[in-house]
Amino acid sequence: MTNHRLSHAEKVQITMDWLAPVQQDGGKPRTHEDLARAFCKATGRRLSPKAVAQAIRDAFQERLVSITRNPTPPEYRTDPDLSRMLRERFRTLRAAIVVESKTDATDDEAHMQAGDALANHILSQMPFRDGDRIGVGSGRGVYYAVEALRASSTSLIPVSSGGLSDLTRSGSINPEREQGVVIMSLMGSLFPYSTHKSQEILFDSDITVARFAQCFDSLVHVRPVSYPIALPAGDKPDIIQRTWLGSRNYNMMIPTHCIIGMGILNAHHRFYKAVRPGYKIPTILDQIHTKLVTLLGHIDELNLRYPDYYPVADVCGRMFLVPPSSHIRPQDQTFIKTEVEPLIEQLNNDHLLTVTKTQLRLVTQLVMLIAPTKQKSAGLHFLLNHPHLRVDVLVTDTAGASALIKMDRTSRAAKKR
Repeated sequence: MTNHRLSHAEKVQITMDWLAPVQQDGGKPRTHEDLARAFCKATGRRLSPKAVAQAIRDAFQERLVSITRNPTPPEYRTDPDLSRMLRERFRTLRAAIVVESKTDATDDEAHMQAGDALANHILSQMPFRDGDRIGVGSGRGVYYAVEALRASSTSLIPVSSGGLSDLTRSGSINPEREQGVVIMSLMGSLFPYSTHKSQEILFDSDITVARFAQCFDSLVHVRPVSYPIALPAGDKPDIIQRTWLGSRNYNMMIPTHCIIGMGILNAHHRFYKAVRPGYKIPTILDQIHTKLVTLLGHIDELNLRYPDYYPVADVCGRMFLVPPSSHIRPQDQTFIKTEVEPLIEQLNNDHLLTVTKTQLRLVTQLVMLIAPTKQKSAGLHFLLNHPHLRVDVLVTDTAGASALIKMDRTSRAAKKR
């Protein structure tokens, strides 16, 4: 039998059978002879090993099959003692997952490990049900969590799930809750600078939403924001109402769950890179370029005096001030209050197309936050101690968790004095 008589479906099946040992346990692909015998047994038609090899080549050349290399996080362990300590100190947490930090791990690897750890938690708990609405943020941690879920090939909706569970706050049922899952972006698009790492384009919230939809075998409604994150002054009130983030739409689409990350405005942040030398290209942040230059100049000035203090952080692109600790000099605390904080509020209110802290507070079931590395501990401490944002599941690393616990001890001791 010659291979041109094979159907597309048969070529795909042969190729998938060839790769099955690699997918299952990292073994070697099956031999062409073995595949020829299996094909004959299944169909009653003879096929030579040479025809099997040609069928596999055709499957790739005709783009019936493709292989994508999923990023594999370096091996890691979790720290149950630090997890317990976090839950004891921050009683609102339902779960805390602490990945053991490695001294030679890069910032990217730390986020890859944290994302993989959250994916494993989701797979063990299976928190999603038919009818849920899941909000998704941007960034590396969220991206890596979604990629780990996609690589698992496990549908995130249990077969037994179904039916309606929630009413909207107005008391009426959202029609989209009758069947399927709604996955929503929590912010406008963010492609602020060119990079040799094409993977970073995938960190955008709208794109992550589309990729996350592939983790469900049930019906999925995808809700990107589809507008840039930075809008001209005066345009935001009209544009935001065209998206599900607008107040008229959001009340009917309040998420049941959220998967989000927290960033800090340092040299790794995309807001930061967008206005630094070497990235002089038109960007999606042009509308706020001047204000960002001013804000990041303030941050650089403060970092020179206090290298461990990162005054501005963000959740889903919405910035917030990380309160200065007592070691910050009074004149600098005044500078932060009078110069940095008003600029943050102006950017948030007038330009940035993002979910608000008030909206995030309304999430009905579960907020999962990824925030590894020591640098994020101060911002994380602020989030966990204020009604700014509900956090139910926290994923961090040992460096971040240890700094967070130490900071909380110091804060509590200062309040007692």
